[in-house]
Amino acid sequence: MKYAYYNDRPLSGQRTGVGHYLDLVCAYWPTDRAIELRGLGESVTRRKSAQTGLFVFPSLEGLARLELEPVSAMRPPKDTGLTRLKTTIGRRGYERAINRLAWLASKRDGFGLVFEPNHLPASGVRPCVATIHDLSVLELPEFHPDHRVQWWRRAMGRAMETVDRFLCVSQSTADAMVRVLGCPQDRLEVIPLASRWGRAPDEWTPALVRRQLGAPERYLLHVGTIEPRKNIVRLLDAYGTWTKAERAQTKLVLCGRAGWGSEGFWSSIIDHPVACEVLATGYASDAQLAGLVRGSLGTLCPSHYEGFGLPTMESMAMGVPTVISCADSLVEITGGTVPVVDTGDTYGWADAMRGLGDSCPGERCERARQRAEGYSWAITARKHHDLMVSIIT
Repeated sequence: MKYAYYNDRPLSGQRTGVGHYLDLVCAYWPTDRAIELRGLGESVTRRKSAQTGLFVFPSLEGLARLELEPVSAMRPPKDTGLTRLKTTIGRRGYERAINRLAWLASKRDGFGLVFEPNHLPASGVRPCVATIHDLSVLELPEFHPDHRVQWWRRAMGRAMETVDRFLCVSQSTADAMVRVLGCPQDRLEVIPLASRWGRAPDEWTPALVRRQLGAPERYLLHVGTIEPRKNIVRLLDAYGTWTKAERAQTKLVLCGRAGWGSEGFWSSIIDHPVACEVLATGYASDAQLAGLVRGSLGTLCPSHYEGFGLPTMESMAMGVPTVISCADSLVEITGGTVPVVDTGDTYGWADAMRGLGDSCPGERCERARQRAEGYSWAITARKHHDLMVSIIT
């Protein structure tokens, strides 16, 4: 049996998009496999990587209560010269460690290839497959810290020389690889992601889920890291155009950890005129997130740039209304089944948000749900498997 050694670092700590992606590829890996997955850490420790496996809706009693706070009370992460230095030193140490693990794995019997699930490989070991989730760092560098942009430019230059095949989570991402880097089409493979869940169980009525989570009776939801690329200030501006009575009736909830942002960005969030009326959850578990989506009037994705758009796909899969921006990947995965608003249209977002609160899910939501059913983690994992087999045979 041949082995694909993957970077298992994304499976440690709090899971974000890449961690969930890797976990689900592993969980749905074909049973009739011709190549086995093995974490790089496993090659040394012999301990299996910390995978959580398939998502299972818990009972209502199993839903942990949320700790909601006003956005005005949020504490942004510190971004000082010292923290940037620690990031740089930590990244270099991480790269050396991954490079060493990949080299050791390549000397083992059955070595097939290295699989980097988090954009850019830290090693030069070949064959190598790497998943590109988005190119926002290169296409919209103004939405990222300078040290990240500089590292990406160096690392991507190296990856173009050492990666045998790039897996792209959407056609939009593949198009960006060609447009920005001139990557040949024959080095790109488009393999879309999918939702972690589908229909919620019958006992998960929106009202009961909200009560269990301690969520407001009526709320609109944004899911994602709070950072400039997500265009959250636009949502606050749009929400601010509502009357005070409208805001009292329907809350805006932000679910996600605090990410990078300049002092000016965080001031525009925390000091916004409606910041005291907007609620933040911080990081939420998978079950809490599913509950938040289920209990909401609808989800909002005003992002300037996405590689795929998992929160949007997962709202569609649960039959919950959603509104998206005109970001290419969001338009691609939704296929005309959800409303689209320009990223800069404050009043357009205000009207779309108001529409979610005033209407009941109907035919449009069912079309979106059916489209989401066309995306499958089993198919995604199978395509990963077959591509890797084709590279080593």
